[in-house]
Amino acid sequence: MTGQLQAEAPTNTEQVSAPGVQPQLAPRQKVAVAIAFTLMMLTFPTFQCARAAGLIPPQLRWAGMAAGIIILLAGVTVWAKYFRRTYGLFSFRGWRWAGVLLAGLAALQFILMRTSDSLPSGVATWAWAVVFFLFSVGLPEELWFRGIWFALFRNRFLPSVILGSILFGLMHCAPGVPGRGPEIMLMTIPVGLCFAAARYRGAPILCLAIVHAVMDIASTMVTLAGPRFAMGTTLVAFFGGCLLLFAGLLLWPGAGWWPVAWSRRLRPCGR
Repeated sequence: MTGQLQAEAPTNTEQVSAPGVQPQLAPRQKVAVAIAFTLMMLTFPTFQCARAAGLIPPQLRWAGMAAGIIILLAGVTVWAKYFRRTYGLFSFRGWRWAGVLLAGLAALQFILMRTSDSLPSGVATWAWAVVFFLFSVGLPEELWFRGIWFALFRNRFLPSVILGSILFGLMHCAPGVPGRGPEIMLMTIPVGLCFAAARYRGAPILCLAIVHAVMDIASTMVTLAGPRFAMGTTLVAFFGGCLLLFAGLLLWPGAGWWPVAWSRRLRPCGR
């Protein structure tokens, strides 16, 4: 009987975690997840460079969406294999933190950027934008950077929030592609910090992906008339505004009026 119980006990490389608790991965599992994360990070700039170089014809409109969905499916596979015992991906618990994030970023964008005089028309155009930015941009990036990356480091603040946001900014760089130089990190890193702070306080991945898609749609289809102020002033104001939003999300107390009245009943990262 004792031998049977020992045979059924979990090994050191396959630790059993209680529901909602991050599992401790074995070293080889951490390496596998890190390799998958690196490949994902390389895919985004490689695709941008290939499209800029003319290797991907403009007629292949579905290429970008297909690449994003492949990255999303790869992320779901990694999550199901290594983090299936942790908190769910598509829970709405903690959505209020995503709401605060959306309100803050939207205020910054519409204060600093001018709305286009002629918005795109047609249901098909807007439907394409929603599907593309949600399934090929928002969900893949949030799953990898605010889901898998957080779970890999068991939600520890410095690697999960700070280092993950720096990598998020680096991933958006594509050498030789207009608008994708190192200067883009001045916008993507602070935005990444805001998303990471919302995740750290309990915002679920699905809600963050929706916020991500809404902000991308706004920046590519609504606020196309350029900044309201000089570019340098706009960048400084945006960077500073994001840092204030980041600090506000982290320092908001755990009790009081909406939405923080619910925060004490939320465990970190929606667990």
